[in-house]
Amino acid sequence: AERRARAKSAAMQVEYSNEGGGEASHRSASVLLMEAQQAEAAESLGAHASGRGEGFCLVDSLPYVDRVDEALRSQAEELIEAELQTLPKGPSDYLRELPRAEDFDFGKCPLSEEAYNRAGGGVGAGSTAGALDVSRYALEEPAGKDAKSAAAWRDAIANASSQLEHQQVRVENLELLLQSGAAVWRAANAQVEGLCGRVESMAGGLGKEAEALNRERKLHQFASGNKIHSLEQAWYGQVHKNTEVQAACNRLEGELQRT
Repeated sequence: AERRARAKSAAMQVEYSNEGGGEASHRSASVLLMEAQQAEAAESLGAHASGRGEGFCLVDSLPYVDRVDEALRSQAEELIEAELQTLPKGPSDYLRELPRAEDFDFGKCPLSEEAYNRAGGGVGAGSTAGALDVSRYALEEPAGKDAKSAAAWRDAIANASSQLEHQQVRVENLELLLQSGAAVWRAANAQVEGLCGRVESMAGGLGKEAEALNRERKLHQFASGNKIHSLEQAWYGQVHKNTEVQAACNRLEGELQRT
């Protein structure tokens, strides 16, 4: 209560002493009035009881109405830069702590090491990349000592049978693609177009809702700003009258004391 009364008293003194002083005196009185409002709000919300009285800040802003000083942006950037200077590490230092790709431990997964070497990555200096193994797709008849081996011929026949089955499956897939591929793609395209249409409709609806909300907020804030301005002017008028009455009372008290 003492802080609120002190701020209001100072606001009245600034308003009275700087009458006709222009925008600077008006801004000073406004700042003192805001401090009084913050103190009053802190008391009403019980901020003093919770130990947050001095650090309490009332957020009272009308973005569509309030005038923003361009110097505030540079001040905010300076504060951000000062905060960055207090950090122990720079933005590029965080990536240096991450392990490099070649430091991966392949000992826990030999299959990954084999695949990595086969792909041509290598794990050490002078390592050579191995070519892709296509021997399983080759149809070679047994030669040399295996030419007279029944087991080798059985393996060759099994390999040829699997290759033939694989080619038959490929032919069937191509035939199905020729028969139904166009229709399937048209159906898939129609499904994607329908999904895109629904998403665009939802986005358009959300955009209209956001625009309507912003328009409503703007109109409400303009109305509130006009009301606040009129109340502020009335408050300044009352403060001026109270100051005049206080000055007249002080003058009369002085005259009575002299008599």
